[in-house]
Amino acid sequence: MSLDIGHSGVKGFCPNLESDNIRVMAQPLGSFFSASVDIAGRDLAIAKDYPKANLMVLDPGFGTFDVYNIRQGMVMSAETFDELGMKEIFRRTANDILEAHGQEISIPAMQNLLEKGKISVMDRKIMKR
Repeated sequence: MSLDIGHSGVKGFCPNLESDNIRVMAQPLGSFFSASVDIAGRDLAIAKDYPKANLMVLDPGFGTFDVYNIRQGMVMSAETFDELGMKEIFRRTANDILEAHGQEISIPAMQNLLEKGKISVMDRKIMKR
């Protein structure tokens, strides 16, 4: 592996990770810890209260929408909703556009179109968009 930081040039390195130093955490705890730090990875002041708190973590992802009940740092319950992930929302929106305007849109194209706020529809009678 290599790393390029600042003006010192590319430096090669070979990380040596011992299995004792590797921890795999369940998804809810990943979301929990992500909510505990700022954009630079520094602990948020409020996060000091999280280990003793009762929390609900809502993790809306592309494939699923996950809800976790965490009590004093322990995951008490977890629910996953396949029909509420962004992929499903994009699929439903694409279907609505197809029904309303006859325009087929792929799921990967949806984010860009939502950011633009408009779609281009071909009127086949006059061959104009």
